[in-house]
Amino acid sequence: MVLEFVAALVWLVGAAAAAHPGIPPARAASLAVGVGSVGIAAAVGSVVLRWTTGAGPAWFAVLAAVFVAGLSVWIQRFAVAHLRGDTGQRRFVVWVNVLTAAAVGLVLAPSVLWFAVAWTVAGAALIVLLATYRRSRQARDGVARALRQLAVGDLALWAAVVTVSGTARGDVEWARLAAVTERLPAWSAAVVALLLVVACVSRSAQFPLDGWLRTTLAAPTPVSAVMHAGLVNAAAFLVIRFAPMVTAHPAALALLGACGAASMVVGSAGYLVRADLKGRLVASTTAQMGVMLVTLSVGAWGAAVFHLVGHGMYKARLFLRAGEQVDDKRRALATPVTDPAPAAQRRAAAVVATVLPGLGIVPAAWLSTGPATLSSTVLAASGWVAAALVLHSVLTNRGVHVGVRVLAVPLVIVASAVYTAAVHALDALVSSDVPAAVDPLPGWVLVVPLLVVGALSLLPHLPIARDPVLYGWVARVAGTPVPRLRLTRRSTLARPTSTSPVQETA
Repeated sequence: MVLEFVAALVWLVGAAAAAHPGIPPARAASLAVGVGSVGIAAAVGSVVLRWTTGAGPAWFAVLAAVFVAGLSVWIQRFAVAHLRGDTGQRRFVVWVNVLTAAAVGLVLAPSVLWFAVAWTVAGAALIVLLATYRRSRQARDGVARALRQLAVGDLALWAAVVTVSGTARGDVEWARLAAVTERLPAWSAAVVALLLVVACVSRSAQFPLDGWLRTTLAAPTPVSAVMHAGLVNAAAFLVIRFAPMVTAHPAALALLGACGAASMVVGSAGYLVRADLKGRLVASTTAQMGVMLVTLSVGAWGAAVFHLVGHGMYKARLFLRAGEQVDDKRRALATPVTDPAPAAQRRAAAVVATVLPGLGIVPAAWLSTGPATLSSTVLAASGWVAAALVLHSVLTNRGVHVGVRVLAVPLVIVASAVYTAAVHALDALVSSDVPAAVDPLPGWVLVVPLLVVGALSLLPHLPIARDPVLYGWVARVAGTPVPRLRLTRRSTLARPTSTSPVQETA
């Protein structure tokens, strides 16, 4: 209990130090990074305590605390230079540390009331960060919409927490949550489970409460990185923490899976039709959070934790180098296009890339201790697909040296085996401290939206991709307005100024 309090308190100390008017903003930003290093040490201390004594928070919580602390320091180090001279630099430093304190307190929360308070403080800190450039009309509109839709989730969470605490006549620790759930009337328990799903859908920007995330593009890049890489992932912790309640009711899990599947399709469509870089990243976040929610609905806790950590690191990097991506696109357009590999080579590469990862994954999964679970199977399958795509790209790229192609074959087998062993160990570690889902959805629920998303991803490569009617439908699915033009015989449509799907705006 003391260590969890210290791990969150460190970041509040950093916020207080950065708010001191006697410290220049640039110096305050550097000071906060130093304090954040202490926060990382405190989070690592919780891992060491858990490893040596077996006491303390659950494994997924202490690992997530290290991830949150490290992510915050990484983003703040970037912001030291990115916001130097900006009038909102001090505001960012203060409130990003408050947000980090709330996030660390959320993942290490020992009880439902602590969790709800941390959840609300994190949301409030995000609203303040989104209002960094409040003179901008776009920023004000984004703040207003985010405030409304996030408030829906917060009210739903507090209604559920008050009901649970009232039944138990006080705060409820996680170990007692299952027993308290059994004491609730059937209708009350079902309502609480649905309220928790609403809170999850709201915070993770899922359909139909996904609109707030699309309106936050005016936020500074470090704020976007914090939001997309960290805050939206909190939904996974809510479902895992309240698993005895959420997973006991098929209606709640069905709603969770349906919202996640719909968001996968909406986000994937948005990624295809958005022309701006940050808009595409926003759509990608919606789709990725949809994957996480569907994974949670089938009870694959280990896969969900692995996904949120991987997504957080990947998305933070994309946002922090958004400007460089524009330059990369310019250079790619200026680079002469190489001729594609012959059809026979592409077919052979497809066969090799499909088979070879299995030579590492199957033996590693067979030799791993413990029974195979749905979570480990999902992670192994996703690793197989990723390895196959990478290997196929290397084998068919005529710009890659022949020696590199030959070396890629054994490297993929070894990397696939190491990855499989690692994810099996992670799944066993996470599952040891988390109650199993009571009545999860069947595993095929995850496959169906993935197939739809895969079909959507193929559209740009098909001849029908230029069909304006098809584009209109995809844009409507994405929630992107399609302008209606009245054309006369003399009027013509303006040609695009760039052939790039990503406009030069970040």
